[in-house]
Amino acid sequence: TGKGSDAIRGGGGSYSNVEGLVDIIISNNADITGNIYGGARNNGAYVGKSSISIRGGTIKGNIFSGGSEGETTVKGDSNIYFSNASLTGNIYGGGNGGTIEGKSNIYLDSGVVGGSVYGSGIGDKVVGTSSVSLRGGTVNGNIYGAGDGSTVGGANVSISAGTLNGDIYAAGENSTVSGNVSVIFSGDGAAPTVSGVIHGGKEAGSNSTVSGSSTLQFYRGMSGLRVDGFDTFSGVGDTVIDNLYVDMLQGSSIQGNFTFIAKMNNVEGNNTSVVWGGNVVFKDSEFIGNTYKNGTGLGGIFTDWANDPASTFVTFSGTSVKDNYIENNYVQGGFFYGLS
Repeated sequence: TGKGSDAIRGGGGSYSNVEGLVDIIISNNADITGNIYGGARNNGAYVGKSSISIRGGTIKGNIFSGGSEGETTVKGDSNIYFSNASLTGNIYGGGNGGTIEGKSNIYLDSGVVGGSVYGSGIGDKVVGTSSVSLRGGTVNGNIYGAGDGSTVGGANVSISAGTLNGDIYAAGENSTVSGNVSVIFSGDGAAPTVSGVIHGGKEAGSNSTVSGSSTLQFYRGMSGLRVDGFDTFSGVGDTVIDNLYVDMLQGSSIQGNFTFIAKMNNVEGNNTSVVWGGNVVFKDSEFIGNTYKNGTGLGGIFTDWANDPASTFVTFSGTSVKDNYIENNYVQGGFFYGLS
């Protein structure tokens, strides 16, 4: 039984360093009240790498793979493995401040997380990519690809099984992503359950910033998902996605077999919606009052860039496309170009 605000801490205090791996394992009927940290505490302290494996028990607190306060450092990667346990708080793939100089990874296989899961920490920095993998179990809060007020090199959320009762925020909360973000569905078992909205980080009102691309990828058929803030949609193999509710706030790259219920109204930008190949259906959708300008290539609301135009089919059913404009397009333009 562990108690206290810092129930378990992998490293020491100020300038008390661990050169190698900090390896914390919690299992069986462990009963812990307080937070668990894989890193050190206070300015200047560091550990080489951190690994936290939760294999059972009850934890009344939060889990951090990094340090507990101050400018602490994990010089390599940090990993959290969670299964067969009950957690009342949140999981953070970083520290309460400080830096992860490698990558941050969280793997959820079973058990229940009562709060949310963040790919990085609170006000920290991850030099590499922060990743959250839901492979089973239940998360009652949200999943964030990055952290809370964090800076990360890239962010990824992958889901192959399990239940998420909240939303997905690929770019974290109040965070900055210098590279790309992605949400990837995969696996061969029962389809995972996502109750909330999947946010790519480029949606209106997002409090995070993404410098690179924001990609949503599907592996198998799902339906009724609500999505916004992505600029790339792709499917693997014979993926068919029905009733994908999308709020499109920028041009998007689309590849695969999808039925979109989309809304793209009063958007001004330089990117069109490019269909790379597949069978795309826009059902009960709206594309109204959009402006495409200053383009140097093929303009339009929808453009086919597939090598074989005959491979791309776009169908509009009960959809409004009106009052859209193309300005200063230097090569060619049109609302529909090259679509079969």
